[in-house]
Amino acid sequence: KAQRRGGSAIDAALIDGGWVVWSEDRAGQSDLFARNLATGVEQRLTNSAQPETLGNLEEGFVTWEEIRDPSYAIDVFAYDLATGVEIQVSPADLGIDEFQPHTDGTTVVYTANASPPDVYAFDLVAQSSTPVATSTTATEIAMGVSGDFMVMLISTGVDPTLVRERISDGNRVAFATIAGVHEIGGDYVLFSDLGGLNAYRFSTGAVVNVAAEWVETDLADGVVAWTAPNLATSSDDVYTKVLPAGAVTQVTATTGDEYEPAFLGAGVAWGADDATGLRQGLFSADGGATVELASYGMIPLSDVVANYDVAIVSHEAAPLFRAATIDALSITPRPWLTSLA
Repeated sequence: KAQRRGGSAIDAALIDGGWVVWSEDRAGQSDLFARNLATGVEQRLTNSAQPETLGNLEEGFVTWEEIRDPSYAIDVFAYDLATGVEIQVSPADLGIDEFQPHTDGTTVVYTANASPPDVYAFDLVAQSSTPVATSTTATEIAMGVSGDFMVMLISTGVDPTLVRERISDGNRVAFATIAGVHEIGGDYVLFSDLGGLNAYRFSTGAVVNVAAEWVETDLADGVVAWTAPNLATSSDDVYTKVLPAGAVTQVTATTGDEYEPAFLGAGVAWGADDATGLRQGLFSADGGATVELASYGMIPLSDVVANYDVAIVSHEAAPLFRAATIDALSITPRPWLTSLA
């Protein structure tokens, strides 16, 4: 699943299913673009004076937030890359912001800023909406979705609670309080509370503690990657753990900082600052040596995004992405996009 990781000159990039989608400012206007990695063909998804906030890329559907309402309320939209058809996910309710789309498969969940906020699920194929949580007394915010399960943050004026809800029958279970969601995928939701970084398993209801400290995280196929301070080197390193009971593996042990871990093929990619200030995009397969994806000297590396067999490393000096494909353990960096501005 591709979810937004913003921050570069092009602002945000997503990778999934042979597509890359990004937000870019061209001629003073920020819009969404897509590129088919197999054909190299680029599509412009939006052409609006209002900026879009990129949401997710999943199974050929792109979601985003945009203001088109005359009252300047936010709505959620989707784009079918196969057909070239745009879909309005949230209804055009004047004055009501609808935002934070989360996608899994062809299901989108989002929050409607009613009084108090409510949560809805939208089927991109049937193009139908289902109210999931519409309490008149509680604040309900969509945090993510995986299959038939979604996660919400619910508050009734006391400590906010994380709950999982089965969309098909409304079965609801609370699993954490005063907590924040990091990633959702497969059978797990990765969250943090006062006890550290944890994983909740949808199928069993069990909670596993992953780490006491963390900085950035990723979750894919039941494996967690995160960065955390290493007191021995006075820097942040990359760690992984196979859920639920696998041992913690320390992937890096350098004097420079590592950041933005992202799963890539059979391993994990990350950005790094080495002892000389060189900025790199790096990769390591399970138990294998570290391989360089890209290097930019002293240029600030701002984004490392990876999914399946493609990684993108972007930097802030110019709107350029560099993609790297993995063939076994051989990685060949290749530039693939430059701005038209």
